[in-house]
Amino acid sequence: MRLLIQALGALVCVGLVALAMLMDLRQLHQTLPDLAQFSPGKLAAIMVSIANWIPHFNGDKSLEYPMQISLFVISILGLYAAVKAGGRPRRSAALFGLFLLITSTLLALISTTTFILQRYLLFLAPLYFLLISNGLVTLLDKASEIQLRPVAHKIAQSVVALPVTVIIGTLLLGAFNHIAFNSYSVVTDRPDYRSIAAYLSDKVKSEDTVVIIDDPSHGTTVLNFYWQGVAPAAVYDARDPRLFQRELQGDIYWVVGLKPAVNEGVANNSGWAEVKNVPGAVVLKENHTSVTILDRLDHMVSQLETTQPGYLTVLSLRGSVYQAQGNIQEAVRAYQGVGTAIPLGAEHLRTAEGFEAIGETDKAWQEAILSKFDQPARPEIHRWMAEMLSQMGMEAESRRESEIADALQDSHSTPKR
Repeated sequence: MRLLIQALGALVCVGLVALAMLMDLRQLHQTLPDLAQFSPGKLAAIMVSIANWIPHFNGDKSLEYPMQISLFVISILGLYAAVKAGGRPRRSAALFGLFLLITSTLLALISTTTFILQRYLLFLAPLYFLLISNGLVTLLDKASEIQLRPVAHKIAQSVVALPVTVIIGTLLLGAFNHIAFNSYSVVTDRPDYRSIAAYLSDKVKSEDTVVIIDDPSHGTTVLNFYWQGVAPAAVYDARDPRLFQRELQGDIYWVVGLKPAVNEGVANNSGWAEVKNVPGAVVLKENHTSVTILDRLDHMVSQLETTQPGYLTVLSLRGSVYQAQGNIQEAVRAYQGVGTAIPLGAEHLRTAEGFEAIGETDKAWQEAILSKFDQPARPEIHRWMAEMLSQMGMEAESRRESEIADALQDSHSTPKR
């Protein structure tokens, strides 16, 4: 009876906490899944993501993909072996299998109305690797049970042990590549901002200006993290309309973290006072001149356009230049040409509004820039920026943002013939 009372008390406590969390969550923006869009294909896509993304080890694609498929097959073998063993292994296999299936189904449902990132699957990695481990152990056990002559027995064991060793070696390679200096940016597909922060801290002066051109636009946020909120100079994202009010008094450090070919191409152009290559990016120093920041960004975007014609991230930057020049129609056309880079514009804008509501203006702008990067043709982000710029006294920039928002809104509401 005492245990029953304790259990009921624990359930009541959990229920009260869950009720409080539910009431809080109901105040957030909610987008319900669209059951009509759910299909077995979406579920299969989530399962494929588990098989392809979790055991990613930054190898040659022609070798990495077969390895990922092999690991998936071995995980199925591990699940089958556990079920066949009965007892506790069978119960564990049922738990793991249901967890993977239910989680994948929920993510597939959510993906009908919300963009799903692969990192949402990261917490499934321990279960997946446990199933792979069980499959590898099963292979080794089966090899040891082979009844052959001593020499043939050793050969059979070696044949089984070789792929096991290769698989373990590739997983160790993946772990090494994630922490190795020269491989980090390739595995994560992101610039090595830690090295960038260290370089800039050593080089820039307080009167200098740092301009970030990256894809996606995480640079200002990540660099702020490494600098612990105390940047050595003024730092702007190239898409930030506040940049063009900056009166240059020192040098400019361009941080370009785009495609490798684009980084290399722009770094090879003449005229840079200093070039610093880091994994996934390049830092370019431009000495102080009387040329305005708008003209310098215009020239930079032209170089990027020459290096990689048709690159949508560069097209978005061209839209920012047109906007600063007052060429509203061309800016709108550029933003519409980009369309949707990542369908998270509304989410980042809501986050910006939340930060602004609690007085975290810098973080609000970082989220707003991300929203603009994701979906520059959404009128809502330009209206938010227009309001914020007006509060800062930047009336010309605010007016241009409002004009762009109106033009984008009109283009959305105009029926197509």
